[in-house]
Amino acid sequence: STGRLWAWGANYSGQAGLGTGVAGVSTPTLVTFPAVDTTTGHTEINRYEPIRIARISAAEDFTLALDDQGQVWAFGDNSFGQLGVTGGNRFEPTPVFGFGTTPAQNENIVAPYSLDEVVAIAAGGRHSVALTASGQVYTWGDNTYGQRGIGPVDFPNYQPRELVNYSASDLPAGTNIKVFS
Repeated sequence: STGRLWAWGANYSGQAGLGTGVAGVSTPTLVTFPAVDTTTGHTEINRYEPIRIARISAAEDFTLALDDQGQVWAFGDNSFGQLGVTGGNRFEPTPVFGFGTTPAQNENIVAPYSLDEVVAIAAGGRHSVALTASGQVYTWGDNTYGQRGIGPVDFPNYQPRELVNYSASDLPAGTNIKVFS
């Protein structure tokens, strides 16, 4: 009910979100989240209230978290872009952007969404999926088996992309498949 996230277990890729230098822990440990810039000009950190996590989805080597404001967070292995950010692994929670249409969002620069808030997340084997309040589905990460639903493109992509002509009411979990109703 507090919205705090606790993690334990392996952290060799950052999948527990406990920072660098922590290979793993055997007791529940609080995961801390950074402040987020939600201003129009992206010039200040103005989200000082505590981040309240509403949902989580964990794969073997990475984790997605969704806060009560519809912000997606990711941490852990990023070998296939499954975190939705550029670069390598993240050992602490990192905000995922790119669900909107502004240049800042498309370039993965910290920016608030221009679409409905995200209401569900799913971490697959090496890819991720998000669902917005209006039923839009976004995917990112590995697509070796077509698991992102974007056709036979076999290269990974960190940038969340909308599945056009599809909508959903909930997201399943799965390693290399996704099924919508």
